[in-house]
Amino acid sequence: MKRELKGSVILDVGKAFEYSEFKELFDNSNYRILYIGEDYFVKDIQSNVESDNVEYWSYEQLYGFDGRNLNEDEKTSLTSVIDYVQNDKMTVELFDRTKSAYLFNYSTRNDVEIIKMTVSAYRFVCEYQPSFMLLYECSHNIRSWVIAKVCEWHNIPIRYCRNHVFHWRNVLLEGMNRNPNCWETVVFIVNLRNGRIICLKR
Repeated sequence: MKRELKGSVILDVGKAFEYSEFKELFDNSNYRILYIGEDYFVKDIQSNVESDNVEYWSYEQLYGFDGRNLNEDEKTSLTSVIDYVQNDKMTVELFDRTKSAYLFNYSTRNDVEIIKMTVSAYRFVCEYQPSFMLLYECSHNIRSWVIAKVCEWHNIPIRYCRNHVFHWRNVLLEGMNRNPNCWETVVFIVNLRNGRIICLKR
């Protein structure tokens, strides 16, 4: 009997798990998984993990997404979303760190690229309306950051793990700010049955 899914969740965890663990995660999830990541991660996992409960999106595909015509309300909100993403100083810092040709070489061209990324991410989030976004750790990559900020603008929870050398000090956090909420202590084999990360094994 096919289980009824609760919605979708954006998963941006790179290759944090073994193939068998990804399969277990995908197959046991009560959410449809929208896996996003580097193209080579997507191709590798896609070719080694068979599951009907996952859609794969490389960052290039995500930030070229134009598969939704925005309605009037969504168009009205677009300027606010762009301002929200662009006016966060971390957006500029991460863009400089990961995409600028020269360190601290910020320019109008960079603004244009961030706006393009934001519009594509906004279309994607409007189309799929994820229940939450899950990162393996707080974003240090502009491509994870922009879609996470768009989700945050929509009041979609952003959850991520903070790793520690001692596994009992691993925690699940929510909120991309200096004082995120701590959900629980976790060990990083995960499932998404209840929208939470829970321990399956040590």
